[in-house]
Amino acid sequence: MPLTPARCPESAPEQPTGKRATVTPPHTREQTDPIETVHGALDAVAASAHKGVVAHVASALAREGARLLGAATAVVALPVEDGESLECQGVYGRDEAAPRAWRRFRRNLPLPLADAFNSRCVTLHDTRSPEFQARYPLVRESLEALGTRALLVFSLQAGDEVLAVASFGFEGKPRAGAAWDRRVADLRRTAAQALDRARLVQEARRAQSDAAAARTALRQQRQFYEALQASQSESERALRDAQRRLTFHVTNSPLAAIEWDRDGRITFWSPGAERLFGWSAAEALDVSGLALGLIRPEDEEHVRAVTKRLYQGEDRNVSLNRNYTRGDDLRVCRWYNSALRDDDGVLVSVLSLVQDVTDQTQTEQALRDSETRFRRLVETAHEGICVLRSDGAIEYANPRLAEMLGLTPGELRGRSLDTFVTVPETGVVIDIELRGRYGARRWAMFSKSEITTETGRVIGVLATFADITERKHAEAEREMVLAENARLLARVQESAAFQRTFLRDMLASVTDGRLRLCNSEKDLPPPLTPLEETDPIPLQAETLRAMRQRLRETSATVDLPENRASDLLLGAGEAAMNAVVHAGGGVAHLCADPSQNALQVWVRDSGAGIALDHLHRATLEPGFSSAGTLGHGFFLMLSTCDLVYLHTGPEGTTVVLEQAERPRGTRGLPARVPL
Repeated sequence: MPLTPARCPESAPEQPTGKRATVTPPHTREQTDPIETVHGALDAVAASAHKGVVAHVASALAREGARLLGAATAVVALPVEDGESLECQGVYGRDEAAPRAWRRFRRNLPLPLADAFNSRCVTLHDTRSPEFQARYPLVRESLEALGTRALLVFSLQAGDEVLAVASFGFEGKPRAGAAWDRRVADLRRTAAQALDRARLVQEARRAQSDAAAARTALRQQRQFYEALQASQSESERALRDAQRRLTFHVTNSPLAAIEWDRDGRITFWSPGAERLFGWSAAEALDVSGLALGLIRPEDEEHVRAVTKRLYQGEDRNVSLNRNYTRGDDLRVCRWYNSALRDDDGVLVSVLSLVQDVTDQTQTEQALRDSETRFRRLVETAHEGICVLRSDGAIEYANPRLAEMLGLTPGELRGRSLDTFVTVPETGVVIDIELRGRYGARRWAMFSKSEITTETGRVIGVLATFADITERKHAEAEREMVLAENARLLARVQESAAFQRTFLRDMLASVTDGRLRLCNSEKDLPPPLTPLEETDPIPLQAETLRAMRQRLRETSATVDLPENRASDLLLGAGEAAMNAVVHAGGGVAHLCADPSQNALQVWVRDSGAGIALDHLHRATLEPGFSSAGTLGHGFFLMLSTCDLVYLHTGPEGTTVVLEQAERPRGTRGLPARVPL
C-alpha cells in the first residue's frame, strides 16, 4: 500500500500536514534505480551489524538509505537515557553541519523524529504546509535552509522495542508508488534486524569480558587454596614430628610407662616396664594388673583406693607400692598416675609412670642419679621447663625457658612465675602467652603437675612450656587466607549469576521468547495433567522407539493435528536421543491438557549438564555438540516446538517441550548471530 502524508500504519489514516504527496525519486535522478543499487544498499546496511557497533549501523542506514530512497539528507537517532532522549548517531548530506544543539534532544519536544519514536509511525511530511510549520516550528528554518521539500520519518522496531528513528529529506516532492513503498519497508526491516543484531553482539562481547574476569578471579582463588593446603600440610608434619618425639621419649624413658583403660586392663606396656617387671608387652597387654600378678595381695586395698580417687575426678596422684616381677622378685615402686578424660569428664585411660625405689641402702644415690638424669633431660629438652616451690617462686628453670623469656636461668631463679605468665588454677593443658624481657611476647602450650613426697605431700610443681609461637602465626595467616578466599568466591559466584541471567535474556530475545533458560526447578512450567495409566518412560537406545509410539498415541488422544504432532515427535525424539547419547539415559514423562489440545514432554537425565560457556552454541548453533557427535539438538527442538524450557547443571538436565493445537508464536529461528 503506498504511503500517504502523515500516515501511521498502526492507526487510522490522517493527513495533518497537507495534500497527498507523489512518491518518485527527485527530478535530478532517473525514474527508477537499478535492482543492483537496491540490493547493494540493503546488503551494506545488513553487513554493518557484523562489527557489533550500533553507531556503525546508524551511519550505514543514513548513507545507504539516502542512496536507496534518493534523499538529499538523512538523520538516524538512537534512544539514550532509558529512552527519555534521542541522540543522532548517523547523519548524511548537507545537514552533517547541523547545530550541535540537535545532536541530542528530549523525546517530548515537538520534532518529527520525537513524534516518530512516540507514535511508531511511518510518516511523509510536506515541510511547506501550514500544518507542518505550525506543529514543528523548531526545525522550520533549518529545513528551509537545506531546501528540504518533503520529509520521510519512521521508527525501527524489534518486537515492541523501538531501536531507532530515521528521517530522510527530499529536495523534490516524491510521488507515492508501490515500488518505492517496498523499498521503504525493506529498508526498515533490514535496518531493524541489523541494529538488533549489533546490540546483541555488543552484549555478548561484554559477557565474554565478564567471564574472562571471573576466570581470572577463580584462578587466583585456586592459587590461594593451594598455598593454604601447603601450609596445612606443613602443620600436620610438625604435629606428627612432635608425636614421634613424644613417643620416643616415653619409650626410652628410664621410667616404666603403663597405660590402663577404664576397666583396669593394660593397653600400653613400654620397654621400661618390660625391663622393670620382666613381662613382655605381648604377655601384659589386655590383662589387668591383678591377673598379671603385678600387685602384691596385701597392697590390693591401697591400689583400689588410689584408683578410686582417679575415677572420682582426681587428675593425678602418686602412689608407693610393692610389686612382683615375672621372676617373683619383690620391688618397691613409686607410681605417678594421671587420668585422661573425655569432654563429659568420663575417665578414658590412666597413664602410670613407675619408678623402682627398692634398694633402701641405695636410695640416696639413686635419688641423685635420677635427679641428674632428669636435669639432663630437662636441660636439653625443646620445651621450657621449670620447678616451682610451694609459694610459687621459681626454684629451677631450664635454658630453653630462659631463652623463651629473654633471660638467663640465674635471673629466673627466685622470681614468681606470675611475673611472666598468668598461671591457671587447673592442670589442663592450655595455650598461654609469655611476657618476656622488654615486652617480648611468645605463645606456649602450658601444663603443670604436682611434685609430692612418698607420703603424698606436695613439695612443688613441675611446669612445662612448649613454644607454639610459629603455629599461632600460621593459624592467623590461615584465617586471613580463608577470609580472602571467601571474598573471592563470593565475587566469582556473583559474576557467574550475572552471566547466567544475561545468557537467559539473550536466548529468550534471539528465539523470540521460545527458549526459556531456567535457573532452578522452580522456574520450570507447571506440569499439565498426567495421563492415566501412563508410567515414566525409561530412556535407553532400545526404548526410544517405544517412547515415540506412546507419544503418537497420546497426540491422538488430545486431538493434536497431525502436522503439529509430527513436529512434537521430531523435537521430543531429539531431546530423548540427547539424554541417551550425552548422559547415558534418562526418563521421559508425558502430560496433557485435552481441554486445550496441548501436550508436554518432560525429559530428565542425570548427566554432567551443559557447560555455561557452551550453552549459547548448544541451543542456537545447528549441529553443535561438545561431545563431538552429529545432530541438530536444540536448534531442531526450537524449530518444531512452541516452547522449550531448559534447566541444566552438574546434577543433570531437564528439557520440557510444549505443543498446542495452534502455534503460540512465530515458527523458525532468526538468522544466526555471530558470537
